[in-house]
Amino acid sequence: MATEGTLVILGMLLVWMWWTAIRRKDTRGIAGSVLTGLGTVVAYAVSEAVKLVVDEERPCRALRAGVESVAECPGVGDWSFPSNHATGAVTLVGGVG
Repeated sequence: MATEGTLVILGMLLVWMWWTAIRRKDTRGIAGSVLTGLGTVVAYAVSEAVKLVVDEERPCRALRAGVESVAECPGVGDWSFPSNHATGAVTLVGGVG
């Protein structure tokens, strides 16, 4: 839940930077924010493609019987590596920073 919120906050920061660049007529800032957004979408797509090749099982499904998970485990086919949340966050932070 917190990871989704963090990504939303980072996305809002990117939109704010884009809007500020438009108001200031800063073409470099506009291009940077647009390219960061596009790069994030591309990185997410690559992350999804890599998941199809790697098939890394989530730890909550790989645990032995009798071991309980703290959170509900996503369904089969929702692989753990690479992390989409981490990919998106790192891409946004790299572009914004």
